[in-house]
Amino acid sequence: MRVLVTGAGGFLGRAVVRALRDHAIRAHAGPPGAPGPADWARADVEAIGSLVSGVDAVVHLAGPPSVADSFARPVEHARAHVVGTAALVAALPAGTRLVYVSSAEVYGRPARNPVAEDAPLRPVSPYGAAKVGAEAVIGAAGVSAVVLRPFCVYGPRGAGVVGHVLRQLADPAARAVELADLRPVRDFCHVDDVAAAIRAAVEGEARGAFNVGSGRGVSIGALAEAAVRAAGRPLPIVERPERRRAADVMEMVADVGHIERALGWRARIGLEEGLRS
Repeated sequence: MRVLVTGAGGFLGRAVVRALRDHAIRAHAGPPGAPGPADWARADVEAIGSLVSGVDAVVHLAGPPSVADSFARPVEHARAHVVGTAALVAALPAGTRLVYVSSAEVYGRPARNPVAEDAPLRPVSPYGAAKVGAEAVIGAAGVSAVVLRPFCVYGPRGAGVVGHVLRQLADPAARAVELADLRPVRDFCHVDDVAAAIRAAVEGEARGAFNVGSGRGVSIGALAEAAVRAAGRPLPIVERPERRRAADVMEMVADVGHIERALGWRARIGLEEGLRS
């Protein structure tokens, strides 16, 4: 297949390009027709048209990935994710398969866990709201699309809470692993597993929204303990409540039955193995 990957230079994008390496990949890191950083809100529809011309599928990853950053720059996140996705959809040739990588942030604080794809979308961050907007644009356009909602993606050189913990463990001057809150429960999924889910979506025929996660909830405290074991550096784990954000979600675990049935995908890399890698 001929596959365009937008945001190919990012943390997840690099893993996706590796996962699709036996296809004909058109890897694109920045916005077509616009200088500067990868801001798809300023992408020119005509330039996008030349970018998507002749491809069988598009994996759309482009846009700022940080939930924390979205509170400081909500307008930029909305423009890049919503307006940028609208520009891509407008340029997409008929029949091109679109795999849009959204986020579990669209669920906000779910009423029950594990959370299924039909749960209400009630984001509590500007990033999550922007992803909801992008999903709505795709749905309204009626294109052949798969929407993937990854939960906590981690891996080598990744950000998020896993990256925060591992960077502290790698710092020879660190005397403790400091975290704002040890109580929240998350579903951690290795970046290579998420890339495999994206490959399954590219090659499959299913449409609709799918969670991408391990289906297992792990507290931040238990994550830190597992990372300490994996690193072989027994630092104490210290809670810093003054760093907590009001918008933090206490529990978010994926119901993965839908993607297992429709795409034949499931996470293969356990947390301990992933942390060691």
